[in-house]
Amino acid sequence: MAAVGAVDSLAVLDFSGTLSLGGARFAAPTRLSGELRRSGLADLGIASPEVFWDTLVNPTWHRGSTTTDGYATVLSAATAEHLRDRDGDVDDAAMRAAVQRFADRYFAASTIEDAWRPWLHRLADLPHTAVVVATDHYAEATVHIVGELVRLGVDAIALRADPPARHRAVLVANSADIGCHKQDPAFWDPVVDAVGAVDRVAVVDDFGANEDEADAYAHDARVRHRRRATTSLLMDVFDADVTTCAFVVAAGDDAGAAIGDAASGAVDALSPRNG
Repeated sequence: MAAVGAVDSLAVLDFSGTLSLGGARFAAPTRLSGELRRSGLADLGIASPEVFWDTLVNPTWHRGSTTTDGYATVLSAATAEHLRDRDGDVDDAAMRAAVQRFADRYFAASTIEDAWRPWLHRLADLPHTAVVVATDHYAEATVHIVGELVRLGVDAIALRADPPARHRAVLVANSADIGCHKQDPAFWDPVVDAVGAVDRVAVVDDFGANEDEADAYAHDARVRHRRRATTSLLMDVFDADVTTCAFVVAAGDDAGAAIGDAASGAVDALSPRNG
């Protein structure tokens, strides 16, 4: 990959629901119910997906995804509050152990699809192109995503609020590290600092469409708004042409084919012959 300081094009890749479908599948109602049982949360009264989303995750999403507190910490606090409101008594040790088991299994399931491997290398090898994995996620995701990229043979480094020196690696920009979501222009400040001015941006993102419908993040109206807002925002931030490659995998669809369609669209948009 060309040094980040010499780029004229930028590939922006989403993580959950795009590079990784495992996290979205983990949240499917039947799977989630089983995970609540396996972790021990169901024994504590967190037995249904509805309680999980409505009581634990959706109300705490902003804090969890814009601070370095972490998924296990935020979920533990929400679980303790719910159990105290219901029972008045909480076994903190048992609760925290159950939450940690659940969090560990969630991140273990959130692997990058192997079909992305050749496309990640192809994007990273494009001349004068920087690649950023930009995600609204919990703090633990940063190290996890870097590790997943390295597992696929892709050099990667975390991009935090204070950006690293210009680097040849794929950059991982996480809202939990930066302190705001991707829809906030401030999220992109460290990206701009690390990458510099570009002429073309290609975005591959499901915009939340591949998340479970019970997750507030996946509501259709929010997905449509997020896509429009992302395109407009990146045009303003980079003063560049922006190509959006929506990545949606419906039930029964071939994920590999969908990955190829979206990724090839990004490669075409950023290839020098189209400059």
